[in-house]
Parts: sequence; structure tokens; C-alpha cells
Amino acid sequence: NQGSQRNTASIGQTYNTTTGAKIDQGYTYNGSYNKASVVQQGNTNSGANITQWGSGDKASTNQLNNVNVHATVTQRDGNANDGSIKQEYNNGSNAQVSQRDGNNNNGSIAQLTTNSSEATIAQSWGNNNAASVKQQFVTGTEGTVTQTRGNHNEGNVVQGGVAASSATISQSWGDHNVANASQTIGYDQNASVAQIGSFNTATTTQAYASDLQANVSQDGRNNKAEVKQTNGYKLDATVAQKGNGNSAYASQSGYKLEADITQKGDNNKATSIQTAAYNEETLLQQGNNNTAYVSQSGQGIYGQANVVAVSQFSNNQVANVVQTGGAGNTATVTQR
Repeated sequence: NQGSQRNTASIGQTYNTTTGAKIDQGYTYNGSYNKASVVQQGNTNSGANITQWGSGDKASTNQLNNVNVHATVTQRDGNANDGSIKQEYNNGSNAQVSQRDGNNNNGSIAQLTTNSSEATIAQSWGNNNAASVKQQFVTGTEGTVTQTRGNHNEGNVVQGGVAASSATISQSWGDHNVANASQTIGYDQNASVAQIGSFNTATTTQAYASDLQANVSQDGRNNKAEVKQTNGYKLDATVAQKGNGNSAYASQSGYKLEADITQKGDNNKATSIQTAAYNEETLLQQGNNNTAYVSQSGQGIYGQANVVAVSQFSNNQVANVVQTGGAGNTATVTQR
């Protein structure tokens, strides 16, 4: 334990069992500009916990070749703090970064070649914060970013070479926030973004994989949602927006594609583009002065037809549907 300011603490542990490391800085005198680091290698059933109070603090944990380990970084009541965790070649790892009551904080977690692991970053009651989770070559892994009660925050989850894994970003009760979820190469992947507020932007990108699901949910006005799925098999994209002046864009290429866009409110715009065979698009808009555009191109044959269903309810609606290539395509537009 260290009170006051400008302290430095470091712990190194190698080949230990059920041994933990704990650093607490700044609580007694609300200190700032402290530095803490933990390095663990070859350990089993151990953990690292760093807690810092104040501003300008830096905390880092590096865990390598461990089994069933956890790492926690908690930073409170301060601005411009930096908390990072790196876990490499671990199994059954858990990483958590928590930052609250502060602005301009940065939280990051990197998990490389780890299986059955979880990474979570939580930031609350602050503006201009950034959270980043990076996971590569992992199986059965979850990456989560949660940001609440703040504006101009950014959340990123990037996963590459993953299987049976999920990327989740939640931003609530804030405006002008940005969320990016990216997954490439692998199978059985799920990317999800949920935002409550206005002028927010959500992007999900998935490529070179199979059995993919992308979900974007936005509640507020003037929000933007974008889903990109490329070169995949069995792709499913869902966008749900509630409010006025929102825009949704979904782009898919591959085989056996499904897109579902729902917008409730006025002056909304929805665009869906699907390229390849066996595509399905369902688009629902409720409100006034909405615009829908759907484009499907690629092979359409009996038993593998391209299907479009557009439903618009209320006044002054515009719907455009374009289907090219092959045969057996079906388009239904309902306006009332």
C-alpha cells in the first residue's frame, strides 16, 4: 500500500501456485501520478490486483504462460489515467479494467493465444474516455466494453482468428459516442453493439469467417449504424433503431446472407446491399418520411432464391428494391 503522490510499485512472480499480487496506491491521501506494474509468468491459480486513486496514474499487468489466472486494474476519482492488461499464452484467464468518475482515461486489454478467457473494460461517469480490447487466436473467449454516463467516449473490440467467441460493446446515457466491433477469420462469432443516446456511431465488421452474427441496437436521435460482413458463409446482420433522423447501412457478401433492419421514428434512412447467393432481407420502418434502399446481386436459382421484404407504415415513404443476376428472386414491398 502506498499513499500520497508520485509513487512507484512493481511486483514480479515466476512459477508460483495460488499466489497473488496486490498493489494499492493513493487511497489514504488521494494520491496522483503513481505507477504500478505486475509481471507473472508460469503461474497457476494466481491473480494480480492493482487499485489506484487520483489522476495521472499508470497501471500495467503482464501475464505470460499461466493457467487459471486473473488480473484486475481499478482506477477511481481521477483524470488522464491509463490502465492496461496483457495476457499471452494463458488458459482460463480473466482480465478486468474498471475506471470511474474521471475524464480522458484510457483502458486496454490484450489477450493473445488464450482460450476460455474473458476481457472486460468498464468506464462510467466520465467523458472523452477510450476503451480497447484486442483478442487474437482465441477460442471460447468474450471481449466486452461497457461505457455509461459519459459523452465523446470510444469503445473498440477487435478479434482475429477466433472461434466460438463474442465481442460486445454497450454505451448508455451518453451522446457523441463511437463503438467499433471487428472480427476476422474464424467461425461462430458474435458482434453486438448497444447505444442509448444521440449522435452516436456504431460499426461492426466481420470478414473471412462462417456462422457470423452482428447486432446493432440504438435508442436516440441522429444515430448511425453500419454493419459490414464480407467473404463469409451463413451471415446474419440485425439493426434496430428507435428515434428520429437515424441511418442504418448493412453490407454483406458471401453465401446464405440474412439482414434485418428495423427503424421506428421519422426521417430515417436504411440501406442494405447483399452480394452472392441465397440472400434474405427484411426491412421494417414505422414513422413518416422514411427511405429504404435494398440491392441484391448474384446467383438466384430455385431453392436458393434471393428474397426481399420491405414494410413501411405511415406517410411519405420511399422504397427502392434492385435485384440482379440469376432467377427465382422475390421482392415484396408493403406501404400503408
